Amino acid sequence: MTAGVSRSVIRGPLRRHRRADIDRPRGPGSGEQGICRSARLIDGIGLHRAHTGLMLRQICVPLAPRARYATGSACPTLAMATRKIRQPPIAYALEQLFIDQERDLVHDTIAPVLAWVPGKGAAKKAQPFCFEVEQVQRGQRSLITIELGWSVPALESLIPGLRDHTRRLQTSRSAQREHITELAAYGLTFVAISVLMPGRRAKAFRKGSAPDILLDLTPNALRGVETAGRSTGGRSALLAIRNGTPATTIKPKTAGKAAALVARPDIVEVHLSLWSASPRISIMEQVKP
Repeated sequence: MTAGVSRSVIRGPLRRHRRADIDRPRGPGSGEQGICRSARLIDGIGLHRAHTGLMLRQICVPLAPRARYATGSACPTLAMATRKIRQPPIAYALEQLFIDQERDLVHDTIAPVLAWVPGKGAAKKAQPFCFEVEQVQRGQRSLITIELGWSVPALESLIPGLRDHTRRLQTSRSAQREHITELAAYGLTFVAISVLMPGRRAKAFRKGSAPDILLDLTPNALRGVETAGRSTGGRSALLAIRNGTPATTIKPKTAGKAAALVARPDIVEVHLSLWSASPRISIMEQVKP
């Protein structure tokens, strides 16, 4: 029986149910209250009836928590449709990128991250900014919450003029405004490499061909990360990037990035790093080998 779900067959009128049976916590150590729903038992073509009344099945499932936190996490976890392994949350300071990755590569992505990630509204701008990352590696799926934060004074000591650059991006007064999603996704990919691929460092950006970020410059044996971002859409938008989309009456068919990367003979290792700003969802998948 699935943890957190209790089933009991109750005979007789429902009016005698104790409220304690309905509201008591369900699930080992969860502290979450349960809600009970009654459903008629169906056997082939009809309902069973007992002499004492209608036979009912009581199914108790946990209520969706108002603010459920992973151990030691400042971020609420998101329910996912498929079964995956939940990993402990990881806090990461953006200024750490200047240690974990090459300064020249990171430099131009910081202001776009600061302008793109928080979104609009005071509630969305509170740190840490929590990304639910679905990591797929060699067939193993896991969920990791990256709790991203930063110190603007610390970052500005590394990048003079950062505050002004961020403001101009947010107010559409920068030539980079059109590319803010792309540049922010690069910055977040550097975070993902540092957190999920510890010890590995990006070597260069690749121009005009995938993958976007190279981890190895060996000709005809490339290793890297292909990156994309979406301002909205969440997991469904990211899966459309990965898998492609069918043709419609108003839009042509689009090819998925995953299949295209696998087919490339000059790539020996490649990862997909996909990011959605609202909701804050990411897919980090090793698609080859």
